[in-house]
Amino acid sequence: MLKQTTSIKVEESIKKAFEFDNEIVNFYDPIAVNITKEEIPSDIYRKFKEYESHGMKLDYYDFFMGDKFCGYIAICKERKMLVSFGLCVRDKETKDSLFEDIKKVLDYEFICILNKRNERGIKWLVKMGMENDNVDYEYGGHPFVVLKYLSNFKV
Repeated sequence: MLKQTTSIKVEESIKKAFEFDNEIVNFYDPIAVNITKEEIPSDIYRKFKEYESHGMKLDYYDFFMGDKFCGYIAICKERKMLVSFGLCVRDKETKDSLFEDIKKVLDYEFICILNKRNERGIKWLVKMGMENDNVDYEYGGHPFVVLKYLSNFKV
């Protein structure tokens, strides 16, 4: 279940989502050279503030299974975009539930842009039904992937 949170509180949610993820550095933005696991939450939060300073309206949600915190998402409804996500619980039920909630909050049509290095995130989103447009994109000399979810079927 998603519960909306504030831009101030989301930084703590990001920290909790990645606290025990010892592999996150391997998947994180290659532009952030020599970044440590402990620095990643602040860097993600910094990017949110940068996006907002350029006019992007972000909404933040904590994700729970029952009363247990399991992760967070950041979205931009006007651009129909999943901007960021992180999970501290990664069992199948939790991941499936999160994706169902993402689809609902973004009205079943959205994109997600990930750096190509984030193979774990790309693999999960494709498994959940997102399509890779298989076009090579680049930003700052680093390749990225655009995934899209388009559904005519709404629950």
